[in-house]
Amino acid sequence: MSKVNPYLCALVLLSGFLHLGYWLLEQQRMPYGAYFSSGVAILKDGTRLTVNSRLQIQADGVNNFEQTGDWYRDFSRKTQSRFRGSFKLRTASVSTPRDQQPPRYSDEDLVFNQAYYSKKGSLLTMYRLPTAASNLCFYLLELSKLRCFSEERPKAVPPF
Repeated sequence: MSKVNPYLCALVLLSGFLHLGYWLLEQQRMPYGAYFSSGVAILKDGTRLTVNSRLQIQADGVNNFEQTGDWYRDFSRKTQSRFRGSFKLRTASVSTPRDQQPPRYSDEDLVFNQAYYSKKGSLLTMYRLPTAASNLCFYLLELSKLRCFSEERPKAVPPF
């Protein structure tokens, strides 16, 4: 019969408490709620498109509304993993207006980004960058893009 080592038991309990404490601290850093973004996308031919976004961050995923010009889409993304405010998400569903055809853009970057971003099952890794408390900035690894959001809903798109 084996003997229980009290030092080993104490070490296991201490490790468990440390893990629980780290998990609780990590949960406080996670962003939750609604965040907004508004701006202008300038295409290679000089065309300007108004872009509006809303992220609704929840415990199990992110709902994302994107409007580019007059065209809009709703995305539902499920969380694959989280760490220190960063996410790895998988696109679960995409909703688009059924009575309206999507616009045809000639800008390769915009076409690629929209195709990848809206493909069901695609991964999107969002690395959180340090910002002020009311702002939220991510580097989107797969698209090589920086996206910033605010808790404040934008009043209007700034003129350029």
